[in-house]
Amino acid sequence: MKKILIYGIGSLKNNGCEALFDSTINQIDNCEEIVAATFDYEHAKNIKKEKINRYINHHKHDENLMTKEEKQELKEISKLPFDYYNWENFYQKDVIKEMQDAELCIHIGGDNYCYGVNEWIYTVNRKAKELKIPTVLWGASLYDEIKDVDLIEDLNRYDLLMLREKISYNAIKKYVSPEKLMLVPDPAFSLPYKKIDINEWYKGRNIVGINLSPLTIKTEQQKKDVIGLIKYILKNTKYSIALLPHVTVEEVNDLDILREIKDKFKKEKRVYLEETKYNCQEIKYIISKCKLVIAARTHASIAAYSTYVPTLVIGYSVKSRGIAEDLFGNYKDYVISAESITLENLIEGFNFINKNKTAIKNQLKSKIPSKIDEAKNMYNRMLEKLEENKNNNICPKDKCTGCSACANKCPKKAITMQENSEGFLEPVIDKTKCNNCGLCRKVCSNLNKLTESTTKKCYAAKAKNKDVLLKSTSGGVFYYLAEEIIKNNGIVYGATINNFEVKHIRVDNINDIIKLQGSKYAQSKINNIYKEVLKDLKNDKKVLFSGTPCQIIALKLFLNKEYENLTTLSVICHGVINDKLMKKRITEIEKTFDSKVKKVNYRSKKNGWEKSCIEYETERLNKIYEFTEEPLMNLFLTNHVLRKSCYDCPAKGTNNTADIILGDFWGIYHVNREMCDKYGTSAVIINTNKGNGLFNKVKNNFRLMECQYEDIAKYNTSLVESVDKPAYREAIFYDIEDNTLDKINQSVNVINKNYDKLKEHDTLVSQELKNIQNSKRYKLINKIANLKNRIIRIIRKLVKKN
Repeated sequence: MKKILIYGIGSLKNNGCEALFDSTINQIDNCEEIVAATFDYEHAKNIKKEKINRYINHHKHDENLMTKEEKQELKEISKLPFDYYNWENFYQKDVIKEMQDAELCIHIGGDNYCYGVNEWIYTVNRKAKELKIPTVLWGASLYDEIKDVDLIEDLNRYDLLMLREKISYNAIKKYVSPEKLMLVPDPAFSLPYKKIDINEWYKGRNIVGINLSPLTIKTEQQKKDVIGLIKYILKNTKYSIALLPHVTVEEVNDLDILREIKDKFKKEKRVYLEETKYNCQEIKYIISKCKLVIAARTHASIAAYSTYVPTLVIGYSVKSRGIAEDLFGNYKDYVISAESITLENLIEGFNFINKNKTAIKNQLKSKIPSKIDEAKNMYNRMLEKLEENKNNNICPKDKCTGCSACANKCPKKAITMQENSEGFLEPVIDKTKCNNCGLCRKVCSNLNKLTESTTKKCYAAKAKNKDVLLKSTSGGVFYYLAEEIIKNNGIVYGATINNFEVKHIRVDNINDIIKLQGSKYAQSKINNIYKEVLKDLKNDKKVLFSGTPCQIIALKLFLNKEYENLTTLSVICHGVINDKLMKKRITEIEKTFDSKVKKVNYRSKKNGWEKSCIEYETERLNKIYEFTEEPLMNLFLTNHVLRKSCYDCPAKGTNNTADIILGDFWGIYHVNREMCDKYGTSAVIINTNKGNGLFNKVKNNFRLMECQYEDIAKYNTSLVESVDKPAYREAIFYDIEDNTLDKINQSVNVINKNYDKLKEHDTLVSQELKNIQNSKRYKLINKIANLKNRIIRIIRKLVKKN
């Protein structure tokens, strides 16, 4: 590998950060260049690490370290309307620059998600995703429960999440594809200690090592409780007490609290404060000499665990509980939460560890060797997993359109289209059949581009035959195009609904065209249709293939040549849902009306064309809902239940290469009122001479008005751009299993109604951020940014309760 960027590194004055950092770089072999981004650049730049080529400043907030050009750039940003991400892009510019030619980015901030989300993480990860640089979250912890949609979205940006304990793993597995997840030990388990000459005080003593943190011991009462514990140990045991700092960063220096504790035992020879500034391997050696350890810092406890020292943890986040549970099967006896500190709890916890020290030591001896071996091999396992995912995925799963070109192209039939957890089809490769020919990737629309289309003509069109018009979604154009092909002994391919499943079929009879008419907002199953199209084309049949724009691209890539006897027709596509969602809704309808659904008309015209309605025909009654009143269709319209690839569609605008594009002419009232009525008007876009030739043969069947492309695009933005992805999209798909679509839709409506309230609060906090954006102290900026996030989350929680 040529270059790896490691980011998210805190201060190396923090022995935990250093342990995580050292144990990571120790594993990296065969890399020409390793660049490390740290938030304590001034300290780190003087520290020699054999494999590190250079350190860079993670957050360039000190104007004294900026060039004249950077100072001017910051000044210009300050003049703009406030945008936190523009601001963060400036401060992360060194990191973003180094990303440009990196082959891999590793985020090793094990705790970076544990103290309220920092906006810089989102900024860096967005940029990595944009640059298509593989990113890995390395040996991290998260939360007991994850509901923050921004966090869920960010975690999905990684190519791999390597989580160091089960609690975090179980919290995120609801929202992230399983192939992106690995449960691994903290890499610091593998860090060896370094033997040193230690103070004479340690020799000949049975020692309890105590590590405390300002993050856990915050109140005077908590200090009194710790002092009470030490008095208890001194009075009731023969142990001596070593007060061991693990972090000496200015703002959260362990020495501050440990010195206060030591002051209460000035004359006590059995209490010793370690003030020598040891590195992570040296302090691990001292910890290994203890009989017991009481630790607040996660990596102080890992240093103890990995040297078989029984440990009581004073925990302030999920990581301490998760790591203890992985080792012992539960954390109740091994972790005291910072919020639960009392003298009674501390004494009870100490007594448990002390009484069971032999059994605990034996448990650690049985568990730790395998943990160390796993931790040592994390880097190689990571590379293997990334390679495995790359080989198993034809393209990134969030980009896959489900077009089925790969499955149709595979000569070994090694690819099948299977439903993912959301209900959308995606390719699954049987590696026992795959011969790595690469044909699947040659037909993937995310990996290959076609020549952009050039629009020839545009029309508004309405069928003169009222019966055809009523049976069609908009103006009835498709029927006559299909009829023209079949009349000339041709074949038409399109989507139909059968048993509430949407799939593509082959039609060679005019009477069957009706099966293909009307909208189907669920994505159609292609099955082996592309192969059938190829067979008909080789038999010199005229073929009209209709589908979504991504299916048109898929067919063309599959065929890999231009066929004069093929005409392609695409719809103007908002995005697609799936059959699983529709079947869920049908079940809910049947339960509501106690009547079996016989048929679904996705776009009924019974209330008029401009009032988009869905109609459920049941055995007892027909129920018609306007889209905005129907749960599934409202979720569709508001983009909450679309396929992930629809938010970044590869077939918008000039990338829609169909010969003819059809859709609703939503702006016709503003373009020509005479063409607007309750029966519907089609927008027709002709991209090729072939498409123009076919349309000219049937255009006498329509009332026509020639128009400009812009007339159509102005009121139908789905023609030229992808829809926006809602923040709550992943959370909604997770909730779908346990809630009705009606209930989910109600929640979305509440969120939308309260959006202005949310924006108002966001604006107020953003203004406060703008007021301090020239501050030189990043910690202040960071606190305000996190305050902003907390306010937004509180509002969202209130909205959810309502």
